[in-house]
Amino acid sequence: MATLVTGSSRGIGKAIAKRLALSGHSLVLHASKESPELQATAKLLGAAVVGTVTGDLSDPRNVFKVYDSARGLAMIDRLVN
Repeated sequence: MATLVTGSSRGIGKAIAKRLALSGHSLVLHASKESPELQATAKLLGAAVVGTVTGDLSDPRNVFKVYDSARGLAMIDRLVN
């Protein structure tokens, strides 16, 4: 089971991901596009991160693509966005 945290490469999303990782959650990190910031966050959170997914969620057509990608990494039982 894992938590999908959208916008987790910086700002509030990154802070939430860090807090969840400290609380023992497994995480799938999301960003609108692949970036050094996303990879740095994944590296920072280490073993808590199951994987990363990307996609622009402002486009409704991408919502299911992002979710399906996340589910390919882990069973998603929580969403923080």
